[in-house]
Amino acid sequence: MQSQSMVASSATSIIPLGNQLTMSSREIADLTDKLHAHVIRDINSMLEDLLKDDPNLDDELNQSVTYEYDSRNYISNIQLTKKYVECLLTGYSIPLRMRVIERLHQLEQQKHIIIPNFSDPAEAAIAWAEQYKKSQQLEIKQKEDAPKVAYADKAHYDKDGKLISSFAKNIGIGPNKLFAYLRDKGILISSGRRYNTPYQQYTERGYFNVIEKQFEAKGEVRSYYTTLVTGKGRIWLTKILMQDNKITNQGE
Repeated sequence: MQSQSMVASSATSIIPLGNQLTMSSREIADLTDKLHAHVIRDINSMLEDLLKDDPNLDDELNQSVTYEYDSRNYISNIQLTKKYVECLLTGYSIPLRMRVIERLHQLEQQKHIIIPNFSDPAEAAIAWAEQYKKSQQLEIKQKEDAPKVAYADKAHYDKDGKLISSFAKNIGIGPNKLFAYLRDKGILISSGRRYNTPYQQYTERGYFNVIEKQFEAKGEVRSYYTTLVTGKGRIWLTKILMQDNKITNQGE
């Protein structure tokens, strides 16, 4: 629906659409501490519901909602006018709504952004040069930050637990054999979307953590899950594996 009826643009962050103030899906995600993929999902769901209620709304949405796409033709950002930002917020909790509303008020109090006159070659050249400089600076910063991001990801896993495959190697059992054992014991889910993730009771006991990440495939936002076994869980699993004669010593 959105790729046909909405307008694609190279715009980012907060920009005026005509004389209207807009906010991007990325800024909404930052303000609400939500995954950007979840915000995109919420926006698409909202627009579909609005069009079901009023099919004639399509022309207005073309003027109020702007989709941006990356090189793979996946949605990378969505710009919404204030009206549709406020509509989206009705589905969020009061504290999250307040964060976005306060940001909208700040934007309204700021001076209007001056849009370059692109019919003037000199002014257009200056505008493009400034944009190129900013993109170069952003690219340099991303490269500089890459090692920090990789370290943060590793630290995140170290803090929340260890991959089951790594734990299996530590205790001298094959990863596939350990996964099969945990499924047979009814500890890990044996089928479906959450395959090889623990049942809730074992997560609540502090034996496992599950990390959810998002990706896009064929225009749809999907999730995949990584199961981590905590320090408490490793002690518990080692004990039951020894009781079932799957291992002969603790190994870790």
